[in-house]
Amino acid sequence: METVYNRFVSKKNLATILFLTMAAGFLYSQGSMNVVLRGNWDNNALPTVSGYQYNDVWGYESGGREYAFIGSTVGVHVIDVTNPSALVNITQLTSGCASTLWRDFATYPNYLYVISDNCAGSSLQVFDLSPLPGVPTLVYNSNAHFSTAHTLTINSESGRIYVSGANTQMNGVLIL
Repeated sequence: METVYNRFVSKKNLATILFLTMAAGFLYSQGSMNVVLRGNWDNNALPTVSGYQYNDVWGYESGGREYAFIGSTVGVHVIDVTNPSALVNITQLTSGCASTLWRDFATYPNYLYVISDNCAGSSLQVFDLSPLPGVPTLVYNSNAHFSTAHTLTINSESGRIYVSGANTQMNGVLIL
């Protein structure tokens, strides 16, 4: 009987140690780890999808100014983050799909490429960023290759766009 009890205690202690280790790892991973919050932009008026309002962020620099592109439930927000204590919401770029949370985007070289997922009627959109700090202009909007896509990546050396999760490519990748 003593042996069974000692095994039980040992397993119980092991489970407790494992739980505490996992909890400590989780708490440690949530720390700032030498990251300093410089500014915060939020729009509580945005609608939510499954409790969320935002899905992605991308940085861009031009003319000595820094910008953040933030994907939300209503489009892509263009924020001037040059002065982090005084963020400026330049505009909201409306995509062909205003009812999805999932947007993906990237820049190359002075264009912003935008896709949306989970929404019929979406497209590949390209915005010219040269008017910044003014409003970027839409220069391309087409669903010739797909109408929804999940992920967009641009190879900065080749200029190729890789699109995955497109409704026209079952488990494949489009290369543009």
